[in-house]
Amino acid sequence: MSFLGKLWRGEYPLVKSFWLFFIVGDLFYHFLFGLFGGFFSGFLGVHAARRSGSVAIFLMLVYFAYVVYLVISSVGTWRSSDNYSGSKVWGILAKIYIVLCWSSIAHQLIQ
Repeated sequence: MSFLGKLWRGEYPLVKSFWLFFIVGDLFYHFLFGLFGGFFSGFLGVHAARRSGSVAIFLMLVYFAYVVYLVISSVGTWRSSDNYSGSKVWGILAKIYIVLCWSSIAHQLIQ
């Protein structure tokens, strides 16, 4: 997956890195997790889904893959904003959004 390496290094334009990989990638994960999480809970029943080890492992793997992707897209978007040759405001706003996203994740983990 050379696109991940290119993303990690910040070689994509900021607009593509931010909107396609960071925003749309995040929305795609939430769609998949909602689909699979809802499917397994609805198909097996809420209590069965809690007891089913394979379902829990699958959902944890999906979440782990998401966190890895989120780190890569965050670092890549941050680096793309450093390389951005347009108005510096867009790079600064992208960085602020990344910080807010990670702050939200940290807040959710603490609670």
